[in-house]
Amino acid sequence: MRERGLVGPSDAGRAIGISQSLVSSYLNGHTAPQRRTVKKLAAWSGESEVSIWELIPEDPRLGPGSPVSPAPDDLARRIAALEAEAQEARRRAGPQPAPPPHPVTTRPGDPTAYLAPRDDRGLGGESLHLLRTDDLDTPLAVVPIANGALLWLDPHRVPVPRNARGLPDAVVVERDGTVYARLVGPDGVALVSGVAGAVPLRLDDPGVVLVGTVYHTQTAR
Repeated sequence: MRERGLVGPSDAGRAIGISQSLVSSYLNGHTAPQRRTVKKLAAWSGESEVSIWELIPEDPRLGPGSPVSPAPDDLARRIAALEAEAQEARRRAGPQPAPPPHPVTTRPGDPTAYLAPRDDRGLGGESLHLLRTDDLDTPLAVVPIANGALLWLDPHRVPVPRNARGLPDAVVVERDGTVYARLVGPDGVALVSGVAGAVPLRLDDPGVVLVGTVYHTQTAR
């Protein structure tokens, strides 16, 4: 907020066109925002819509002892930390070729651009993956995830076809040494790609290993 010359949440709310009390209600899980509101917040902040959704608690029925969303300054620090982590991951991944003009999907044996543990702070196996296909860039995702996005993966989060935000979970899986990105289909088992002719995958296939469920993304800068 300070980078934009805004003194506090009230000024930020006026600049965004959303009242400060309503923003606080979203962040504290008391009210679920409409998608057009999330679009407005994303346009103002320069963050992806998925990143804005990640700042809002999934369960609006917060009670005593439930985690409370951080204050605006804490949110800014969290976003800055994620940005720094993303920059380091992209540096480690090295220069990447420009996406081709046509949709691409992973084929068996394709190399993985970048997949690595987040860090050594005991994050329970969380990892970062650099997406280099168009498998998640589809209206099926409601909020498409484009080629070149960086994905934060939680290996312990069970993927579902409709999460608390009404969106299908995105996942990264591995089969026979090849890493694939997919959406969870309506039946909760089939894994869906936005690219025609993509390799068919299912969560109940013994050969398919869940690397992690996507819980945060950063689009290519």
